Amino acid sequence: MMRRDHHDWEDPAVFERRREQMHTPLGAYPTQEMARTCDRTASPFVRSLNGIWRFHLAPSPLSVPGEFWRSEFNDRGWEDIPVPSNWQLQPGCPDKPIYTNVVYPFQPNPPFVPEANPTGCYRRAFTIPREWAGREVFLVFESVDSAFYAWVNGHLAGYSQDSRLSAEFNITGFLREGDNALAVQVMRYCDGTYLEDQDYWQMSGIQRDVYLYAKPKAHIRDFVVRTRFDAAYADAELEVNVFLSNVQHIMRDDAAFAKVAPAHQHWAPEFSRYAAEIMLYDADGGQVLAAPARASFDESTRMYGSSGERKGAARFRLPVSRPRQWSDETPYLYTLVMTLRGENGAVLDVESCRVGFRQIEIRDRQVLVNGRRMIVRGVDRHEWHPDRGRAVTDDDMRRDIIAMKRLNFNAVRTSHYPNHPRWYELCDELGLYVVDEANIETHGVGGDLSSDPAWLNAYMARATRMVLRDRNHACVCFWSLGNESGAGSHHAAMAAWIRRTDPTRPVQYESGYPGPDITDILVPMYPRIEWVRTVMEDARETRPMIMCEYSYAKGNASGNVAKYWELVEQYQSFQGGFIWDWADKAVRITLPDGRRVPGYGNDCGEQFDYETCGEDGTMVANGVVGADLDPHPGAFEIKYAQAPVTFRPHDLAAGAIRLKNHYAFRTLGHLALRWSMLEDGRVIDAGSLPAPDVQPGTSAVVEMPVKIPQHGAPGAAYHLNIDAVLGADEPWAPAGHVIAWEQFKLPVPSAVAAPRPVSCAKQSIKRGNGDITVAGDGWRVAWSERDGLLHTWQTPAGELLAQPIAAIFHRAPTDNDSMLGRPGSYYDEWRTAGVYDLRRDVEAMDSGILASGAAVVRVRTRLFGANSAQPIVNEQEFRVDSNGVITVDSTAAIPSFFATIPRVGLRCDLRAGIDKVKWYGRGPWENYPDRHAAARIGTYEAPVSAMLEHYLCPGECGGRTGTRWLELRGKGVPGLRVEGDIPFQFNALHVTPEDLRGARHVWELQPRQETTVIVDGYH
Repeated sequence: MMRRDHHDWEDPAVFERRREQMHTPLGAYPTQEMARTCDRTASPFVRSLNGIWRFHLAPSPLSVPGEFWRSEFNDRGWEDIPVPSNWQLQPGCPDKPIYTNVVYPFQPNPPFVPEANPTGCYRRAFTIPREWAGREVFLVFESVDSAFYAWVNGHLAGYSQDSRLSAEFNITGFLREGDNALAVQVMRYCDGTYLEDQDYWQMSGIQRDVYLYAKPKAHIRDFVVRTRFDAAYADAELEVNVFLSNVQHIMRDDAAFAKVAPAHQHWAPEFSRYAAEIMLYDADGGQVLAAPARASFDESTRMYGSSGERKGAARFRLPVSRPRQWSDETPYLYTLVMTLRGENGAVLDVESCRVGFRQIEIRDRQVLVNGRRMIVRGVDRHEWHPDRGRAVTDDDMRRDIIAMKRLNFNAVRTSHYPNHPRWYELCDELGLYVVDEANIETHGVGGDLSSDPAWLNAYMARATRMVLRDRNHACVCFWSLGNESGAGSHHAAMAAWIRRTDPTRPVQYESGYPGPDITDILVPMYPRIEWVRTVMEDARETRPMIMCEYSYAKGNASGNVAKYWELVEQYQSFQGGFIWDWADKAVRITLPDGRRVPGYGNDCGEQFDYETCGEDGTMVANGVVGADLDPHPGAFEIKYAQAPVTFRPHDLAAGAIRLKNHYAFRTLGHLALRWSMLEDGRVIDAGSLPAPDVQPGTSAVVEMPVKIPQHGAPGAAYHLNIDAVLGADEPWAPAGHVIAWEQFKLPVPSAVAAPRPVSCAKQSIKRGNGDITVAGDGWRVAWSERDGLLHTWQTPAGELLAQPIAAIFHRAPTDNDSMLGRPGSYYDEWRTAGVYDLRRDVEAMDSGILASGAAVVRVRTRLFGANSAQPIVNEQEFRVDSNGVITVDSTAAIPSFFATIPRVGLRCDLRAGIDKVKWYGRGPWENYPDRHAAARIGTYEAPVSAMLEHYLCPGECGGRTGTRWLELRGKGVPGLRVEGDIPFQFNALHVTPEDLRGARHVWELQPRQETTVIVDGYH
């Protein structure tokens, strides 16, 4: 049997070489004043290596250009590439992005990966400032996918795996004056790929920042900050541990390192010669401590675990009187400055960080933040930009957080890997609770690796390094052990280490039904409502529940969200959850005509057989918002359901409303109330007033200064709209931003509307030429006796119809209807039943004149699907008065053969030129029977072209429920008005259901001149 050569990238025991131990990100500040900015990029001892690098793509790590890592290598024939970036998104790159949900992009055989393993070779030059002389210099890669080697001036600086955590190398001994050469070899696949099987695009490259920083030989190597409150959550203790390092190189005995590692004199400090000093500042720059606190270093204290380095710790325990608390609602941050002083008191090194006084605990089966019940209004988020892929910028991250906050999200899960270090700083600043998730998912091989001893250290490294990097952030409230990797002994080991190292936060994990040894919280995916009730009422279960994924937001989705929030109100231990997921992960692609459009899996020219592998490339399109952060209509239903303020009727006749404050810490004094009164959807009165100072968790009655009519106009309905808006600017939204809203129908008595006047003119009714025709003064309508359909509607302005009016029982499937094309889906059920190919058979048809003088046409039709013995029976009665107004009664008897039916309605395709729609019903955004609570009744109008929702994958869309009347008009063409005895749903689009069902992408749809109108009695 041929023996396979050993490679680091195929050995789970080798995931680092010469890599520094993880620590919190460091700023290397020269002064306390600069450190107070907490801006690491401003330090003169930090230098970015982002920018344009030289790049060559090799088909395999075994075929890279020979010794390209040497300083003298000539890279003149190479391409340029921006760093950070993913090489698959660079113009003309032959290696393509691949999307997978479950399977690996190759046949799994852990720990081996294919020999066809695209490998990026990078090079760039850099210089070291003179001011850095005598300092230790570190090279940091914040994220490289998936495994890489780095060389400096031909010396191997190190090797690293884990594509979502930083890798840091001490390169002091490799540097020279003048230009230095940096070379990097990045493998697309490595054994670590088996631990990174996330539902996501598979891409590669140096995808986060690269930089150098320099420290004095004796320097602050790490620090840990914790805060604890007293029993009353009033006063607090600030615990700070500052670690001093001797920064010795990690020398190895193996031959590979002996060849490249220069001799280096170890330097060991005398800990007694150094002291640490700390000062805490408030957000206005004022000193919180009366004087700087000082402490010496304790040589016996280890930073963490055993290592080749000796590190002493200076430990502080300081009382802080009544600090302002940090929470998602009030993310108040202090600034901690830590100074290392030498024997003579000189400043040697300064570090800093923002500090939020925040305490997480589990008590009485509840997760508490600062002693109060935590409510998680969360969303799962991948790092993504449609043009830059995983290489997100500071602006991208800030825009994400602002958009989340504006939709009433207060928490985010970093699914399924640690995020950019800047993400946590922004969440601290703007106020988001964070579930920090380890970069572990083995979905494609189940839990096979999660108890395999060969992989234990790789698992442990990913969890421990995440904690060591991110533990100083107030926003991080939970540690997650990864995603969809079964439940094995490695998870128990990770959980045990985390609990011992950081007892201030719970540990969570979902996959494999883990017990308390693994997860402190129940974090199910997509639980059913009744299952949640059962668990909540089970006295044997002592853990709280927060859903790690729910309300799958793919396409036209997010129905029934409110049902989960009813449970949050009912059960104190059911504390919310995270919606899957934040944004569509569309890749912007270029069409042959030059258009730039959003694409999904199988759109990028990738050589990957999605169908054979059982993968659905459209699963990237499951965001609450689009790839450009435009909210999908379901986002408004989510925002409404999880609003921190709710309204209930108290005495509507007097305009009295009960407000409930669902904030945990804020009163409602920061809000204002805007109100308006509507008559048949039109605003007839409006005003505003300050919100009362309702305390958290309580409610109060507010009387709105609205003059409610004693008697309404005949047939009119009256509604009261209320908005709770920001009274002043917040960092994430301006004053006037709507936080919550509600609508109440007012009890205004109204006389019955007068009947529509009937013209004295007479209409005729006749049969001939296969039609039944009813005609009057300037108008004519006709039904075909062959198929029973109304096919002609002549008005003084011309023909109204482009196609006959017909009953319709199908719709284009939504993404969730099709369940990724799986058998047993609703869409599969409808196709099997023949809903899309119903055969019409006119069973009976008659006509006449009623006593009222109206003409009547009755049609009884049978519609046959796949079971000819059980047709749908549709009975329609059309009454035509002398004005040409048609009243339609349509009933359908659905046999049991059709287990479900997507809709029962009438379809009317109108002639070209109709381009405006106006309606009195729910709006303004798209809404459906299971997703309409946020859409208020009103009078709205829009271009027909605006009624198409731009879901990446076309399907049923554009619906509006609760409609009383509907008007469609155009310039110089006949219009149509539809009224209902009961509220109805409608769609009005320039595309047909067949167009929506047949297109793979929304940009493939070609708008028609005609308008397809569907009026549903059931949907």
